[in-house]
Amino acid sequence: MPAYKEKDRNTWTVKFQYKNWKGTKKWVTKRELATKRDALQYERDFLARQSSNLDMSFAAFVTVYREDRGARIKESTQETKDNIIDTKLMPYFGERSIFITSKNIFELSVLNMTN
Repeated sequence: MPAYKEKDRNTWTVKFQYKNWKGTKKWVTKRELATKRDALQYERDFLARQSSNLDMSFAAFVTVYREDRGARIKESTQETKDNIIDTKLMPYFGERSIFITSKNIFELSVLNMTN
C-alpha cells in the first residue's frame, strides 16, 4: 500500500491491512517515519513477520526471534544466546535464506573445526 506524507509534520505514514493468525483482517498504521523508503520498509518487514512464510534471510529471522524472546528468559541466558548467534551463526548464515540444508550445517562445522 502507499505511504503518505504528512506535510504539517514533514514525516511519512504508512497504513495497510493484514490477516492475523485467526484469519481476521486488521489495519496497521505507523506514523512519523523519516522517509518514504522507511515507511515502505516497515510495511514489508511487518508483513514478513506476520506471514507464515519463511522466505526471509536468516538475519531477519534472528531479529524476529529476538523480539519474540523478549523478557521471557534471564539476562545471562539472553547474552549467551546472543553471543552464540552473533559469533557462530550470523557470519555464515546471515544473508542466506532461512531454508538451511544439512549441507550448510556441514560446511559450517568444517569452518569451525579449521578455526
